[in-house]
Amino acid sequence: MNNRKKALILNLLLCPGAGQLVLKRFKRAILFITIFLITVVYFFSTIVSKIQPLVDKVMAGQLMLTQQAIADEMSKNPIYFDLVLGQQLMIIILSVWLVAIIDGMTVKNKK
Repeated sequence: MNNRKKALILNLLLCPGAGQLVLKRFKRAILFITIFLITVVYFFSTIVSKIQPLVDKVMAGQLMLTQQAIADEMSKNPIYFDLVLGQQLMIIILSVWLVAIIDGMTVKNKK
C-alpha cells in the first residue's frame, strides 16, 4: 500500500492530520490535529458544562436516577444548548477533516 492510501485511510478513520504524519508533513499534521482537537474538546466541554448541574444533583442524591425523575427535573430546569454555536463547531470539525483528506490525497510525501 502506498503512502497516499495510508494517509487517506488514517485521515478518514483516525483523525485529520494523521495521514500527514505518514507523508512526513509535520507542520500540516500539527495544524490539522490541533484545530480538530481544540474544536472537539470545546464542543464536548460546552455540552458537559450544560448537563453538569443535573449530574451533580444525581451524585448528591437529590435526584433519583430514573427516567421519570430526570424528565421531571429537565421540565423544571431545561438544558439549553446554543444550536448556532453547535453548528459552527461541527462545520469547523467537518471542514478540517475534509481539507486534511484532500490534502493527504494531493500532496506528495517528503523523502
